[in-house]
Amino acid sequence: LTSTFQEFTASVTGSGSLADIRITFTNLNAGDEDIALDNIRLVNNFAASPSVLVTPGTLSGLKYIVGSGPSAEQSFTVSGSDLTADINVTAPTNFEISSSTGTGFGASLSLRHTAGVITSTTIYTRLKAGLALNSSYTGDIIISTTGTTNKTVALSGGVYVALTNAMVITGVFDPTVTTPRGVELFVIKNIPDLSIFGVESANNGGGVSGQEFTFPAVAATAGQYIYIVGTAQEPDFATFFGAGFTADYASGAMFINGNDAIVLYENTFELDVFGEPTVDGLGSAWDYADGWAYRNSNTGPSATFIPADWQLGNAAELDGVINSGSSTAFPIKTYTNVLGISKQQLLDGFALYPNPLRGGLLNIQSPSNTVKNINIFDVIGQQVYHRNTTKNQINISNLNAGMY
Repeated sequence: LTSTFQEFTASVTGSGSLADIRITFTNLNAGDEDIALDNIRLVNNFAASPSVLVTPGTLSGLKYIVGSGPSAEQSFTVSGSDLTADINVTAPTNFEISSSTGTGFGASLSLRHTAGVITSTTIYTRLKAGLALNSSYTGDIIISTTGTTNKTVALSGGVYVALTNAMVITGVFDPTVTTPRGVELFVIKNIPDLSIFGVESANNGGGVSGQEFTFPAVAATAGQYIYIVGTAQEPDFATFFGAGFTADYASGAMFINGNDAIVLYENTFELDVFGEPTVDGLGSAWDYADGWAYRNSNTGPSATFIPADWQLGNAAELDGVINSGSSTAFPIKTYTNVLGISKQQLLDGFALYPNPLRGGLLNIQSPSNTVKNINIFDVIGQQVYHRNTTKNQINISNLNAGMY
């Protein structure tokens, strides 16, 4: 028996492809039947939707110092498939874009498709030059084409005041007996708001990624030393350095080893560096494993590491001893810097009191903690006192009452 011939049409809606079409025949009668299929035609009526891929979706740190600019470039990529029109890329206010590095920047550009395809294309963006002081410039790059929802790349950056160079890295230490690992910093000039500064440890040559620790919004005074140690290592710091020495801050950023570089930031700009952030310091000229490194006075800050500005303790100098027990101890609080203090600043911060003097103890106030060369003369010009000291008080009780 042969059945009558039947013709039917199958349709598929929604997303899918020809591979998704399945034709099933079910035998409804007992016995053996032969089913013959002929003149089967499958027609692809699917219309693929345009697709656009953008990565990454966020770029930050587009910045420069006021009066300079533009910022350094950053980039993202755009690709497209099944397109029916070109892709348009539009920059937000205060930013600009280009399809070429270093040149051709403008407000917008167009990417032409070939047979509906745009292969991965790099787009460069930067913060425009000549903008006013503002630490928060933001906006979205718009990537658009027919038949798709717009894609965006969020941008952020800022224009900052010139670096004050008001702080410097002066020491790094990596002892092993009580493990207070960390850094010594020195305040060169008065800092009204310390929160514009921060530090980062570049571990094992991994390079910089931005500050890990930011100071609180407090003031700091010229001549002040600041210590940051690893989290919960404040008691170890006091044990290692002895009575009278206190760690100011603790941070996981200071879980350092002797092969890790340290970076000091001001307004997110690299201000000073110890070591080479992209180099594992093990065996290098600045390797301070189980030991220390200390900056020479009147050097720094410098965003480029200068080995000649630093001295190193002996290898494993601090292994198994407290600081005072080592043969060449970490020279804590010995760095001085007069290069960063102008004569006017010295005068502005200078005071001599009490006047008139009673009791013989004369107080000397100065923003510099360097050695003071003190000379006292009587009214006829004869020198009656001379001393070099870093102290802020001298005893002149042996001088006769009079005018000096």
